[in-house]
Amino acid sequence: MALDTIDAEYRAAIFPACPFGPLPAEGEDDQWEQIYFLFGQAMLWAQSYEDGMAKLVIAAEARWQRSGIPAEEINQKALGQLQKEYARYCHLEPHHHERMAEVRKTRNRIAHSFYRRRMAQLQTAEGRTQVIRELHGAIHQFQIERDEMYWLLSALTGQPR
Repeated sequence: MALDTIDAEYRAAIFPACPFGPLPAEGEDDQWEQIYFLFGQAMLWAQSYEDGMAKLVIAAEARWQRSGIPAEEINQKALGQLQKEYARYCHLEPHHHERMAEVRKTRNRIAHSFYRRRMAQLQTAEGRTQVIRELHGAIHQFQIERDEMYWLLSALTGQPR
C-alpha cells in the first residue's frame, strides 16, 4: 500500500531530517497501521481508566463528603489530581501508590509527545516492533486498572457497571 499525501506530510512533520523518508519496506505499512491503531486504543483505555476513577471519586464524595469538591470539578481534574482525590477515600498500601504512579507514568509517556520521543525507534522496523510491544503492554495495563476502577465503583454504588 503506497503512502498517501497526508501520511507523507505527517511523517515529514515528525521526522524533519527525512522530509520524504525512505521508500517503505515490505510490511512497514502494516507496522505503521498497527502503531496508529494501538496508540488510539492505548489512549482510549487510559481515558476509560481516568473516567472510572473520576466516577468512583464522585460516588465516594457523594457518600462520605470528605473534600466538598463538586462533581463537575472532579470531572475536570487531571489523572494525578484524580489519584490524589481517590487516595482520600481508600486505604492504600505503598504498593497501591506505586501502581498508580506507574499507570500515570505509562499514560504520560504515551499521551505527551509519543511520536517525538520515539523518533529514532520509529525509523527502523525493529524499533517499530518495540513500540508496538510497548503499546500492547500499556493497553493491557490500562484495561486491568480500568476494570478495577469499575469493579470498585460497582461495589461502592451497588449497581452493575
